[in-house]
Amino acid sequence: MSQHLGKYIIDSLIAEGGMAKIYRARTEGVGGIDKIVALKCMRNSMQENDEFVQMLLDEARITVRMTHKNIAQVYGLEHDGGTYFLAMEFIDGINLATLAQWVAQNRNGFPVEAVVFIIMEAAAGLSYAHRLTDDAGNPLGIVHRDVNPQNICISREGEVKLIDFGIAKSRQAYQQTVVGTIKGKFNYMSPEQARGNAVDQRTDIFALGAVMYELLCGKMLYPLTLDDATLRTKVRMADYEPIQTYMPNIPPILHKILDKALARDMTQRFATARDFLLALSQFFHDSCKVYDAISLSALAGHCIQDRVSGGQDTAGEVQKVIAPPPSGELNVLCMNDKTLDASVSALRSAVRNDSDQTLQDMELYAMIEEAPTALYSQNGFLEYQRQQEAAQKCRPDVSEIDRAVDLEMSGSSRDETVMLKLGSGVHGNDRNSRMAFGTRIRNALKGMMHKMLQLSEKSLLGIIALLVLFLVIIIVVVVAVVFRAGDAGETNRVTEETQVSILTMRVESQPTQAKIYLDGVDSGYKTPHDIPMNVSNVVLRLPYYQDKVVDFRDAHDAVVVVKMVPRRAKLEVDSNPSKAYVYINDVRQESQTPMYADVPIDRPLEIKVELDGYHRERRTVEWDDENEEKKTLTVELKPDRSGI
Repeated sequence: MSQHLGKYIIDSLIAEGGMAKIYRARTEGVGGIDKIVALKCMRNSMQENDEFVQMLLDEARITVRMTHKNIAQVYGLEHDGGTYFLAMEFIDGINLATLAQWVAQNRNGFPVEAVVFIIMEAAAGLSYAHRLTDDAGNPLGIVHRDVNPQNICISREGEVKLIDFGIAKSRQAYQQTVVGTIKGKFNYMSPEQARGNAVDQRTDIFALGAVMYELLCGKMLYPLTLDDATLRTKVRMADYEPIQTYMPNIPPILHKILDKALARDMTQRFATARDFLLALSQFFHDSCKVYDAISLSALAGHCIQDRVSGGQDTAGEVQKVIAPPPSGELNVLCMNDKTLDASVSALRSAVRNDSDQTLQDMELYAMIEEAPTALYSQNGFLEYQRQQEAAQKCRPDVSEIDRAVDLEMSGSSRDETVMLKLGSGVHGNDRNSRMAFGTRIRNALKGMMHKMLQLSEKSLLGIIALLVLFLVIIIVVVVAVVFRAGDAGETNRVTEETQVSILTMRVESQPTQAKIYLDGVDSGYKTPHDIPMNVSNVVLRLPYYQDKVVDFRDAHDAVVVVKMVPRRAKLEVDSNPSKAYVYINDVRQESQTPMYADVPIDRPLEIKVELDGYHRERRTVEWDDENEEKKTLTVELKPDRSGI
């Protein structure tokens, strides 16, 4: 018997997250005409949480107004039998993250024209969302804030659609996002969003630039191997590897467009998503092969077919995820048709309330609160591990094997053990060694506690006394060492964050590509680049510009921006006959020929000479040598006989 939700008949579950489930459903129209939709249903455990209900209301309020070919449409928010749910457009396809991984393994990367086409389509959707207004014509100021490959879907028809505006910010949202709160996936965040500062539409441009970078070179903006502290530092500074490291032959214009989208300073990025789209469109039409939605449809179709033939989308396996849950939520999945019924609230309740709570349970609860997780049957996890190891052999930098711990479900009627996978980013042998080490520690502590409970009261008091004495001795030794170190030891203590800020500083120039000289020696680097701050003399040199000394006191947000000043030279303009007027770049000069002027030499000068009764003459002056101090131009004027 089919399950109903409001006026919809549910066909199947297509995605599941910590906050919501997404179903494929249909409505029955007159004459048996069905309409297929996706229903985003809030979990029962979340229905009573006002904050989560308000998030769903905010998402509906923002997205229900959107009608654009590059945004998955939301039809409305409904309520039935205590369940809140969004009725949304059903996208028959895959997300960009899945397609990118398949392309990396089977096609050796995306062609440039495919990447530019996908980013153009996504930019068009963002441009529409950013420009959306209310009924009175006032801008809504919508910012997606979670643009990443998982939130960009590719349909079977090659349509590119943005999804999941669940953490989007709108000026008119009922629940405003507090400045300082960080949401979204960290690897695609703009520096200002990672710092918790106020964001606008330019943060979406940076995130889309990060997606473009990843599609072009097959590498994420920041490596997955980074620890949390290093990753946060790099994201806040936009300290990523230049794309030419992986793509030395990237077209210069495309490189310039990508650099502008990924600029650390948001004022240096494209001002709007439309500007980003126009720059890409110009490059696409001037430099790319013909590519359209049908071309993308063929690529996505091959990927879907391979996944289906490989059994990845068949019954009993992991369901196809159209709208993955936001990062940080508990993602509970069941593999290999084990029908493991464990909701988020039940899992947390089991860990919190278990009367026989072990050290393992305490550690597990702490990790649930901090890390994205997934729950598997034991056999399901072994299958997951096998697939990950196989993928890692094909492309080590693409897949990672997350660490996992055993979990005995409290109150479970089955003896089956389940595995809790944690998104820690621990790879290969490190994962195994850490799991083994943690298990040994837990077992050792359990054994010690068991033996201590078997000792007599007198023996326990003796052991405690010895421990206290040992602790007192350690404290005395530590205090003596601290006093002996004195003020010198205190002076040398700096935090890791301070050390990082002291060691390097980002140097940028306008225009870019200025050579960096450190203590009079060419470093081989060009701006923008990070340089050590312990160098006493830093000079930037650029042809036809004056040398500029870098002053670290001008730094703002750990960045020094140096404006290069053009070199100047003498220009003499004479005419035959003389007493003619001279224009330099359409600016009339005060004196007549022979005329002398001090002019910049970093760009060509357009010279125009005019005299009544003579034809106007035009010349272009360029400097072949930046050390040339003077250039002379003599113009022969021809009589104008048209009035005779």
